[in-house]
Amino acid sequence: HAIADGLKDDVELYCYMSKINPGMSKIAEFKQGDEGEVEKVLNGREWKDGDAFTFELYATGEDYKLAAGATPIQTVTVNDKGVHKFNAIPYAKVGTHYYIVKETHAGETINGITYSTNEYQIKVEVIDNFDGTLTANYTYENNGKTVSRPSFENTYKADSVSTSLSGSKVLNGRDM
Repeated sequence: HAIADGLKDDVELYCYMSKINPGMSKIAEFKQGDEGEVEKVLNGREWKDGDAFTFELYATGEDYKLAAGATPIQTVTVNDKGVHKFNAIPYAKVGTHYYIVKETHAGETINGITYSTNEYQIKVEVIDNFDGTLTANYTYENNGKTVSRPSFENTYKADSVSTSLSGSKVLNGRDM
């Protein structure tokens, strides 16, 4: 997984500071708790062996726009319904960090499954507790509304099929 430039700088700063001050406070981490997990829902049919859906987490600026050619800092692939988590992200200094999470194939229909177009914005505020520790608080938003859990809902619908019927009439024993 690629590491965003800001995250790399934070980790390098933490490593450097730890060398010159071994008693340095622990770094804060953005960890998704029970209320912050990513939920995957599949409507229209039961989950099957081989079903897999991938989510991508991108670092962004305050405007939540992806830079051209942006690559995710983390991906998670799920193959069962329910809730799932990205790995924790460490922070070594106070600041605000912005991310988006979205599903790969958003808006596409593949094998009868239409993928969710939802995109969630994540704002992580790292604060100094003034006791030698940092805390990372986060909020999720979708279309300007705060949500407790990002939910990606895909829908299965079988493709329609058509057929032409034809027939013939045969009469035995006399002329028609």
